[in-house]
Amino acid sequence: MPSINWLTARAEIASILTGVAITSPISETIHRVFETPQTMISDLPCVMIVGVAKSEPQRSSGLRQREYTARLRLIVQDADIQRAADIIDALQEAITDRFDINLTLNGKVSNLNGPQWLEAGPVDGGGQDRQGVDGFVRFSMDDDIVFAG
Repeated sequence: MPSINWLTARAEIASILTGVAITSPISETIHRVFETPQTMISDLPCVMIVGVAKSEPQRSSGLRQREYTARLRLIVQDADIQRAADIIDALQEAITDRFDINLTLNGKVSNLNGPQWLEAGPVDGGGQDRQGVDGFVRFSMDDDIVFAG
């Protein structure tokens, strides 16, 4: 597996999630995937990559491995709270399906798990109260390295 970093993996996540679409309860497409938290959002629904947690690197036999947990925030807007919840549910499934067809982020990572979704409800969406849900995607990245003696 090629040596990459979090910025490359983050860009792959954004690329994979761009254009995720649903047809029920309404036809809707994720308009934008933000690679970092935003203070202003107008393109809804959207996904924001809120941050990442990185594990301590594990080293063995010329390989360094680190576990990553990326936090995603799916944000929608609908005047009807129940319909917003239904849209969130449908988009969660569509996002999960999108990861199912790309388990290695285009060959960049191994052991991709998730997303694991939390409970949907009010979220901060670019400084405004919106409806949404946070989810977590976990994966490993390996680096082939030569250890100095």
